[in-house]
Amino acid sequence: MIKKLLQRSTLRPMQLALLVLLSGPSFTMTWAEENTDRLGDIPFAECFIRSAERYDVDVELAIAVAIVESSLNPDAVSSSDAIGVMQIKWPLTAEHLGITQRELLFDPCVNIDAGISYLKELLELNANSESGEPEVQALASYHLGPTTIANAETLPAQAVDYAKAVFKQRDTLLLDPAQSEPAETAANEEAAEVAAASANAETPQQSNLEAVDQTNTFTAQSPVFDQVEESKRVVESPQVPQNPCSTVGVRSLVLNTHNPTERGEKFALWLTETGVNCNELQLLTLRNNLPLWLGTALNSELLGAVEALLEEKYLQP
Repeated sequence: MIKKLLQRSTLRPMQLALLVLLSGPSFTMTWAEENTDRLGDIPFAECFIRSAERYDVDVELAIAVAIVESSLNPDAVSSSDAIGVMQIKWPLTAEHLGITQRELLFDPCVNIDAGISYLKELLELNANSESGEPEVQALASYHLGPTTIANAETLPAQAVDYAKAVFKQRDTLLLDPAQSEPAETAANEEAAEVAAASANAETPQQSNLEAVDQTNTFTAQSPVFDQVEESKRVVESPQVPQNPCSTVGVRSLVLNTHNPTERGEKFALWLTETGVNCNELQLLTLRNNLPLWLGTALNSELLGAVEALLEEKYLQP
């Protein structure tokens, strides 16, 4: 798509400069190489790393926003015409970011660069936030629009849930596969809370919220729970974890393709071959991440299979 667009004479200078930059050779800095190795299982990892360095934004935070926004689907379009990996709203937010052709937003690298530049703008805008939580304010603005947040007397609950969801995905991305997990006793203390919350979780529905400046596919109905990891997990590589029930391992498995159908098929196969050997707490943790990892691939059949397996584990003596 980039090559075709570069051939057009109607592109504005800002768009042309962006496309040339994104279509150029990848940089070879050590920082980029290290992050590519660590985040290589994430679709469009090089685009995230390149743009995160350009705008001085934590790459894990940027990827986490994209996971919550679109499940990393470059073809995602919300009910309010928010488009692509980081759900850039057309035309208001897109034009604010210098993108005046809707089709450009379907190019993942262009979309990611626009989304990270917007995230950087919001982080700077909220750097001196009176709330003392600039990242939360910035994420709330990304989700509901800066005008909506600026006019709100208190931070909307949906925005708070959204920020929590982003932080949880970021924390998973930051996990060192070689380091030990939290002690089993700590996990057990949170297990009861997770199980209680899970019992009331609903299947996520697509939001119809029409935000003033920006919208996305995250909804307040998406389960947002504390991630409780199994103890002392060690992972040799993102694709072949020693513990196949680990959050990092399953995340790598389903997110290494942006095709929702393929993700659903991979998870269904994993559930049949491996998930049956996971314990109840591990399955709860994974299930609560599925709406963000699988996106539209999470259908009633898959969710029902997980629920049935959880019930089976619960009934086991």
